[in-house]
Amino acid sequence: MGKAQEVKVEVQINVLHLNSFIEFKIESDSKGEMATGHIRKLGVYSFDFFMGPKTSDNYINNIWFWWDTLDGTAELTVWVNDVKVLETVCSNKGYGEKHPVKVATEVKLFKSTRSPRLIDDPNYPMTNLQIWFD
Repeated sequence: MGKAQEVKVEVQINVLHLNSFIEFKIESDSKGEMATGHIRKLGVYSFDFFMGPKTSDNYINNIWFWWDTLDGTAELTVWVNDVKVLETVCSNKGYGEKHPVKVATEVKLFKSTRSPRLIDDPNYPMTNLQIWFD
């Protein structure tokens, strides 16, 4: 049996307006939590997160993401293994975890069918989106 494919999540954040800073987080059962760090300047930022295989012998590797802080406005685009699953413009003033679609001023793409797709995280539906593989 060959090695399972690593799930690559590419995130592009185009910061359009800032009050203080923006931070995006992603987490998987396999790799734990990762973050962009505090983004404090306008511009386009790209991040590659390697989240482990989508399944192992014993479990499905859950992967979910959210804004840890969105104190400003940013375009957010997310690809999973080169498939675009989310493209949105988000805006919020203040701190605290935010669901990318619930703070969206415009949703250009939300991929909800065919693998990989997005669902609201069953454990944190108010703040997190989960990447789902069929």
